[in-house]
Amino acid sequence: MGESLENEEFPIQPNKACWILSDGRIVDVALEGWNDEGSAFSHGLFVKQWVKFRTRNFCPDQAEADLARVIERRAKQLLAEKSGLLIDDEERSEDEGPNPFEGDLAYVHAAEEQGWIRVKPMPRPVLDNSVYFETFSPDLKPAVAKVVQATKASGLDVTLLTGGAIENRGFWVQRPTE
Repeated sequence: MGESLENEEFPIQPNKACWILSDGRIVDVALEGWNDEGSAFSHGLFVKQWVKFRTRNFCPDQAEADLARVIERRAKQLLAEKSGLLIDDEERSEDEGPNPFEGDLAYVHAAEEQGWIRVKPMPRPVLDNSVYFETFSPDLKPAVAKVVQATKASGLDVTLLTGGAIENRGFWVQRPTE
């Protein structure tokens, strides 16, 4: 995985997809969350790659490896409990392999339960000065709260959605655009 960017080098910007990890690091999804063909990126792909790297390779940071296992277990539990999260993709041929986006929402939700914040751009921005943060709980980890406060102080209009990716799914799909 590439390096995450420090807050000073990569400030939160409107309509820029990124993650704020529980330690306050900001990671650009457009740099880190690409599928194998390099044709699309997603927040879920980033989480799955982050988990895979830390659970299947040597990870010297035991706390980070443990967190990756927690996220992976929770995502698999969500996928088992909520079959609607699985992608019904009958159009993919067998030689294309599994859909790289399979399980994305469950992995995003599981990461949010661990204190990560998804910075989600709107497909058609209503306001150019708006930033949409999504996480599970309004009780933010101190390092994450610091980034949120700095974003607000920068003059951006911040909307914090809580309840997690699964609960907020309808917000992103049904949000009116002008």
